[in-house]
Amino acid sequence: MSERRVVISMSPKARGGAAAQSAPGLALLSILVLAIGGCRDPVAPLLARRSVRVDALLPLHPAWAQVVAIDSGARLRKGAGRALSGMAYAPPPLPSPFNAPLAVPPSLVAEREAHLREDSVRFAAQFESELRSANAELYRKLEREEAARVAAETTRMVLTREDILRTTNQLKSISIARRIEKLGYEQAVLDARVKLYV
Repeated sequence: MSERRVVISMSPKARGGAAAQSAPGLALLSILVLAIGGCRDPVAPLLARRSVRVDALLPLHPAWAQVVAIDSGARLRKGAGRALSGMAYAPPPLPSPFNAPLAVPPSLVAEREAHLREDSVRFAAQFESELRSANAELYRKLEREEAARVAAETTRMVLTREDILRTTNQLKSISIARRIEKLGYEQAVLDARVKLYV
């Protein structure tokens, strides 16, 4: 006996029925509800409404005095502009055009030459005075140096002369002492001879 196999094809819509078909939509809806509604902070209770008078708060602001000063300055400028709008002043006439000379007048040339001569004379006199002062200072410096050199040389010569005289006196005293010693020997010899004859 042969077996018969029966294959029943089921479409996706037929699998699970209506509950299976609506499952993805329900899952999406539950995720949205949890995301939107579940993560929000609890709503704070509404506070009682209170009203404030702005004209009473404005003078308390630290910069209110500046605002008042700016507004008063703007009103003054508007009033001054309206007051001056009726006044009209005619501008003064332009001066006559200046025609520059084509060449330098000879009087200016002579004046400039005179100024140059005066400047050169003054510069020469100033240079001569500075040079004379520098020469006088140099002469005084050289004079001081020469006086110091002469004093040092004189001191050196005096000391040298003293050394020479001291050495000479020492030699003379030695010579005199030897002569005295020699005369003493001679005196002793003479005294011995005298004793022989007496």
